[in-house]
Formats: sequence, structure tokens, C-alpha cells
Amino acid sequence: MLWSYAEAVQFVYRLVNYERTVCYKYENTFKLDRVHRILKALRDPHRSFPSVHIAGTKGKGSTASMVASVLRRAGYKVGLYTSPHLISFRERIRTDGRPISEEAFADLMAEISSLVTFSPEGRSSHSFFDVLTAAAFLYFHREAVDWAVVEVGMGGRLDATNVLVPRLCVITPISYDHMRFLGDTLSEIAGEKAGILKPGVPAVVAPQQEEALRVIREVARERGVPLVEVEGRYRWERIVMQEGGDAFRIDGPEGWHEVFLPLLGEHQGLNAAVAIAAVDALRAQGVDVPREAVREGLSSVRLLGRISVVRTEPTVIVDVAHNAASAEQLRLVLEERFLKRGKFLLVFALLKDKDLPRIAHILGPIVYRAFLPYLDTPRAMPPEHIRDALSEYAPCKLCGTPREAISKALEAAGQKDVVGIVGSFMLAEQAVYYFGLDVP
Repeated sequence: MLWSYAEAVQFVYRLVNYERTVCYKYENTFKLDRVHRILKALRDPHRSFPSVHIAGTKGKGSTASMVASVLRRAGYKVGLYTSPHLISFRERIRTDGRPISEEAFADLMAEISSLVTFSPEGRSSHSFFDVLTAAAFLYFHREAVDWAVVEVGMGGRLDATNVLVPRLCVITPISYDHMRFLGDTLSEIAGEKAGILKPGVPAVVAPQQEEALRVIREVARERGVPLVEVEGRYRWERIVMQEGGDAFRIDGPEGWHEVFLPLLGEHQGLNAAVAIAAVDALRAQGVDVPREAVREGLSSVRLLGRISVVRTEPTVIVDVAHNAASAEQLRLVLEERFLKRGKFLLVFALLKDKDLPRIAHILGPIVYRAFLPYLDTPRAMPPEHIRDALSEYAPCKLCGTPREAISKALEAAGQKDVVGIVGSFMLAEQAVYYFGLDVP
């Protein structure tokens, strides 16, 4: 069966999509046996390549991109699977930095569609993320990748990607996010993230709060997982702050690296240290990664939506900060680089499962005016709720659409001010359309 790309996209939109659905029970909904069944029918493509599996709350997408970039510079053919996307499903599935082609995506969806059934009410037997994960693994198999770097979608224990038996696991910093599904405490959330740990498979763990680290250590002990804890073994220091990024010195057991990251924020130094720790852990397994590949790989990472400056006069920043930890990182960058000369106008939208009170407490004090659009999804937090949380800090204006909110913020901003388009990936997607941005 031959499909066009449009037909493939139409099929994906028919699938149950828990990224956009509000009402479901986590334990009853996420079932790895569904993913195993579809992969078995495809002859288990995920068993044909070595992989690095990355979970966490903060920086997992950045860290995954960094590890993949370093491995590419070392001469390997690398598949990268991340989520969510900004514009196109194709962004999620990449080989050697290039998104899957429309033709290849359509062919995969046509093939996998025969394994998916629909109830009389139209409910699919497999979810949106189940199918995209299976497609990514099948694509990596057929492309004969040397390595796959795979980012967890949500949590870890029950995530569709957790069918992998990787060569290395990585857990980036854990904080509060998806609490409705993963739990209200760091211990509960860490338990879900640590669910990716496999018996005997080494794991790199980023610096964590003690409550989370205690859980990770316990799961690792039970499963016989050798842990590499970044804190205490690696040190990172920003040595130069530049216009388009920062230079860092990162010291570890295998020596030191001086690297430039084309990303804003001191927190990216931590992400780079975790990526280097992951590369060192692969080296310990005999994987050849020259030192020069580390420097070149990190300096070539491009990530739209991670405190990305997309325009000047006024400065416009697009950032998918949707939890308290990422909001704190955004605030630090704004105060350090931009707010000494201008005001901060915020275009802001979140989904319902996000921690609005914490985020408002962090960003509210630096906001001059806020513009709050409605998002076209049942998972969107009503902008009236956001207004209630932010109005004690700044005047808030409800806007019908993201385009209207961006336009009004730009009209209100002076040349030295900063307009931040912040929060949901769905809002960042609209910013991409508004400014005609190219997605790397």
C-alpha cells in the first residue's frame, strides 16, 4: 500500500494521542505489552542497534541532542528519537541530524497501519506515541544506524521507549512535572524515571535532589546497575559568555574539555557535562570517540525553543519552559543578559498538568505585562487561570489566539525590551509560524 505524506499524517491524527488528551489513568493507559506486540510483528527492529536511553525532567532533549551530535562527529551513523515536535512529526525521527523524509515516513505509517485496529467508536488499539516509537525503531533498523539515542516521552517505567535494552541509560535532573500522572513527590517521580534502568546496564545520573537520588540509587542497587554519578566526578564552569552561546570548561575523570555551546544559559554546561559523562561511559565499553569529536559535536548542537533568540529590537525569545526548573533557568538568563536594559513582556500558555503556582512565582516578579492566548487543545490550561496566578505581579491581557497575543506583545514592546514566548510546545509552534522560522 502506497500512501502520500498527507495520508500518513491523517492516519497518525486518528490514533489516540495522550499528548493532547486530558482524561486518562496513567497505570491503566500506558501498557508496554502493546508496544512489544507491534514490534514483534515488525520482527523486533529495536534489537538490531545499540542505543542510549535518556529520561529526566530537565535537559533530556538537549542532552540527547548533544550525545547524538558527538557520536556523529566520531564517525557513527546515529538515529535520534525525541519528542514532542514543533512543526512536523518528521522532527522526531532523525538520522545523522536529518529528519526522516516525507516518503519514508509515509511508507512506515502505511506498513504499521495494518497492525492497528479501530473500535466502532473510532478508538485505536495503539496510541500515537506507540506507533511513532515503533516507526522510529523500524526506520533506524532499515537505515542500519550504528547508534540510536532515544529520549523518553513521559516518565520512563511505562513509556513506549522502555522496550529498549540499551547499552547505556541516562537520567537528567528530575523535578516536578506531569505530577497528575507521575506523582506529587520527587520520590514518586524519580521512581518512574528510574524505571528505565536495566539489570547490569550502566547508567549516568545527573546531579539530583537528595530525595530523587535516594530512589535512583535504590533501584540501581536492586537491579545491579553500575551508576556513574556526575556530581563529584565532573565539574563545569562557564569561562566566557558570548552573544550566541557560552564557552565552558568541563573536567572529568578522563580529562578536561573546553567547549563552546551555541545555546544560552549556564544550565547548558550541566547538560554538556552529563553528555560528556555519557560519552565517557560508552568509551569504557570500548566505543571509540575521539576527544575532538566531543568539542565539535557540542559546538554544532542546534535546538530551537530552548531560550532561542529569534529576533532583535525588540528581542524575541522562544522557550518551551513548562515546569518550575526550566522557568528558573529562563529567569536567570533573562536577568543576566537582557533585563538590565529593558522590560520583559510575556506571551504565556501552559497545559493543565503543569505546576502553574510555582512557575508564576518564579517568572511573575520579572514580568512587565503578560499576554495570554487560548490554545486549541482540551489539555490547555484556561488562560483565565493563568491570569489569576500572574495578575498579582503584572497586568494581564487575554488574547483569542497565539498570533494575536504575539502581535499585541510586539506592539507594546520598546526596542530594548524582551518579548518572551514561553510555555507549551504548542505555543512555540505558533511562534515558528508567526516569524517564519526554520526548524533545525
